[in-house]
Amino acid sequence: MKGVYTLIINVKKDFKAKVGALGVVKFKKGIYLYTGSGVGASTSIENRVKRHVMKKKKKFWHIDYLLINNNALVIAAVASKSEKTYECLINNLMIKHFNGEFLEGFGSSDCVCKSHLIKIDNEKKLVEIISKLRFVYMQAKLNPFILTFKAFI
Repeated sequence: MKGVYTLIINVKKDFKAKVGALGVVKFKKGIYLYTGSGVGASTSIENRVKRHVMKKKKKFWHIDYLLINNNALVIAAVASKSEKTYECLINNLMIKHFNGEFLEGFGSSDCVCKSHLIKIDNEKKLVEIISKLRFVYMQAKLNPFILTFKAFI
Protein backbone atom coordinates (compact mmCIF):
# COMPACT_ATOMS: atom_id res chain seq x y z
CA MET A 1 0.00 0.00 0.00
CA LYS A 2 1.32 3.45 -0.92
CA GLY A 3 1.19 6.21 1.66
CA VAL A 4 2.68 8.20 4.51
CA TYR A 5 3.75 7.13 8.01
CA THR A 6 5.04 8.55 11.28
CA LEU A 7 7.26 6.37 13.45
CA ILE A 8 7.18 6.74 17.23
CA ILE A 9 10.69 6.00 18.45
CA ASN A 10 11.87 5.47 22.03
CA VAL A 11 15.53 6.39 22.59
CA LYS A 12 16.39 4.67 25.87
CA LYS A 13 19.59 6.61 26.61
CA ASP A 14 21.69 9.39 25.09
CA PHE A 15 24.10 8.46 22.30
CA LYS A 16 25.94 10.02 19.39
CA ALA A 17 26.11 8.77 15.82
CA LYS A 18 27.64 9.96 12.58
CA VAL A 19 24.68 10.63 10.28
CA GLY A 20 25.88 10.92 6.69
CA ALA A 21 26.53 14.52 5.61
CA LEU A 22 24.95 15.86 8.83
CA GLY A 23 28.02 14.71 10.75
CA VAL A 24 27.90 13.63 14.39
CA VAL A 25 24.41 13.99 15.87
CA LYS A 26 23.55 13.64 19.55
CA PHE A 27 20.33 11.77 20.21
CA LYS A 28 18.98 12.48 23.70
CA LYS A 29 16.94 10.01 25.69
CA GLY A 30 13.23 10.43 24.92
CA ILE A 31 10.49 10.04 22.34
CA TYR A 32 10.99 11.01 18.69
CA LEU A 33 8.56 11.27 15.78
CA TYR A 34 9.85 10.61 12.27
CA THR A 35 7.65 11.11 9.22
CA GLY A 36 8.35 9.43 5.90
CA SER A 37 6.55 8.13 2.84
CA GLY A 38 6.25 5.02 0.78
CA VAL A 39 4.75 6.26 -2.48
CA GLY A 40 7.52 5.49 -4.97
CA ALA A 41 7.13 2.99 -7.79
CA SER A 42 9.11 0.29 -5.98
CA THR A 43 8.09 0.84 -2.36
CA SER A 44 5.16 0.82 0.05
CA ILE A 45 4.38 1.76 3.64
CA GLU A 46 4.77 -1.88 4.65
CA ASN A 47 8.21 -2.20 3.03
CA ARG A 48 9.49 1.07 4.48
CA VAL A 49 8.26 0.40 8.02
CA LYS A 50 9.51 -3.20 7.90
CA ARG A 51 12.94 -1.92 6.85
CA HIS A 52 12.96 0.75 9.57
CA VAL A 53 12.40 -1.76 12.38
CA MET A 54 15.28 -4.00 11.21
CA LYS A 55 18.54 -3.45 13.10
CA LYS A 56 20.83 -4.91 10.43
CA LYS A 57 20.61 -2.95 7.20
CA LYS A 58 22.68 -0.81 4.91
CA LYS A 59 22.60 2.83 6.02
CA PHE A 60 20.89 4.76 3.25
CA TRP A 61 18.57 7.36 4.86
CA HIS A 62 19.27 9.58 7.88
CA ILE A 63 16.77 7.57 9.93
CA ASP A 64 18.86 4.41 9.42
CA TYR A 65 21.68 5.89 11.50
CA LEU A 66 19.31 6.39 14.42
CA LEU A 67 17.43 3.11 14.16
CA ILE A 68 20.42 0.74 13.87
CA ASN A 69 21.43 1.73 17.40
CA ASN A 70 20.24 -0.70 20.09
CA ASN A 71 19.17 2.28 22.25
CA ALA A 72 16.52 3.30 19.67
CA LEU A 73 13.32 1.28 19.24
CA VAL A 74 10.34 1.86 16.98
CA ILE A 75 7.44 1.29 19.35
CA ALA A 76 4.52 2.26 17.11
CA ALA A 77 3.55 4.04 13.92
CA VAL A 78 0.61 5.94 12.54
CA ALA A 79 0.12 5.62 8.79
CA SER A 80 -2.34 6.28 6.01
CA LYS A 81 -2.87 5.13 2.48
CA SER A 82 -2.30 7.86 -0.10
CA GLU A 83 -1.11 8.21 -3.64
CA LYS A 84 0.66 11.52 -2.98
CA THR A 85 3.59 12.37 -0.73
CA TYR A 86 2.08 13.90 2.41
CA GLU A 87 5.14 13.71 4.65
CA CYS A 88 5.86 17.47 4.61
CA LEU A 89 2.21 18.34 5.31
CA ILE A 90 2.03 15.83 8.18
CA ASN A 91 5.36 17.05 9.53
CA ASN A 92 4.21 20.68 9.49
CA LEU A 93 0.87 19.84 11.12
CA MET A 94 2.68 17.90 13.87
CA ILE A 95 4.56 21.06 14.82
CA LYS A 96 1.23 22.64 15.82
CA HIS A 97 0.30 19.76 18.14
CA PHE A 98 3.57 18.66 19.72
CA ASN A 99 6.08 20.72 21.65
CA GLY A 100 9.43 19.50 20.55
CA GLU A 101 12.89 20.06 19.30
CA PHE A 102 13.95 19.56 15.69
CA LEU A 103 17.11 17.81 14.63
CA GLU A 104 17.97 20.35 11.93
CA GLY A 105 18.11 18.88 8.41
CA PHE A 106 17.36 15.32 9.56
CA GLY A 107 15.40 13.44 6.90
CA SER A 108 14.59 16.61 4.99
CA SER A 109 17.45 16.95 2.53
CA ASP A 110 15.02 16.65 -0.39
CA CYS A 111 12.46 19.24 0.79
CA VAL A 112 12.20 22.63 2.54
CA CYS A 113 11.13 21.30 5.96
CA LYS A 114 13.34 22.13 8.92
CA SER A 115 13.47 18.42 9.82
CA HIS A 116 11.42 15.24 9.59
CA LEU A 117 12.54 14.14 13.07
CA ILE A 118 11.13 15.81 16.17
CA LYS A 119 12.02 15.00 19.79
CA ILE A 120 8.85 15.54 21.81
CA ASP A 121 8.14 16.03 25.52
CA ASN A 122 8.82 12.84 27.50
CA GLU A 123 5.77 13.20 29.74
CA LYS A 124 3.41 12.10 26.98
CA LYS A 125 1.89 8.63 27.15
CA LEU A 126 1.88 6.45 24.04
CA VAL A 127 -1.92 6.56 23.88
CA GLU A 128 -1.83 10.38 23.91
CA ILE A 129 0.88 10.53 21.23
CA ILE A 130 -1.07 8.17 18.96
CA SER A 131 -4.29 10.11 19.54
CA LYS A 132 -2.64 13.41 18.57
CA LEU A 133 -1.02 11.83 15.51
CA ARG A 134 -4.36 10.38 14.38
CA PHE A 135 -5.85 13.88 14.71
CA VAL A 136 -2.98 15.33 12.62
CA TYR A 137 -3.60 12.75 9.87
CA MET A 138 -7.34 13.48 9.91
CA GLN A 139 -6.60 17.22 9.57
CA ALA A 140 -4.71 16.30 6.40
CA LYS A 141 -7.90 14.53 5.22
CA LEU A 142 -6.25 11.11 5.56
CA ASN A 143 -7.59 7.93 7.15
CA PRO A 144 -4.96 6.86 9.74
CA PHE A 145 -4.31 3.40 11.09
CA ILE A 146 -2.03 2.32 13.94
CA LEU A 147 0.86 -0.18 14.02
CA THR A 148 2.29 -1.21 17.42
CA PHE A 149 5.72 -2.86 17.71
CA LYS A 150 7.07 -2.72 21.26
CA ALA A 151 5.71 -2.07 24.71
CA PHE A 152 6.17 1.54 25.76
CA ILE A 153 8.93 1.42 28.38
